[in-house]
Amino acid sequence: MKVEGTNQYKKQTYVKETKNPEKGSTASKQRETKSKDTVSLSSGLKDLQLVKKAVDKTPDVRSEKVSELRDKINSGTYKIDPEKIAGKMMNSVDGAI
Repeated sequence: MKVEGTNQYKKQTYVKETKNPEKGSTASKQRETKSKDTVSLSSGLKDLQLVKKAVDKTPDVRSEKVSELRDKINSGTYKIDPEKIAGKMMNSVDGAI
């Protein structure tokens, strides 16, 4: 037994709603609902955005420090303290364990 034409009403309704969404159909109700959506940010997130902006403005390289070290190296006055470096390396390893 074959039944035909049962989907015809659903098709016509769908076509009407998509062609004329202004007439109070489901599609227009969905549009109205979507226009009422809002987003609010917590104060913590706003603070985080301010910090991010400040970090973005900060240069990646501290030019003054680089030129100071370059001058010391070129003049031969830059001294390396191996014990201080080794101590910091050991502290970083101890903190990771």
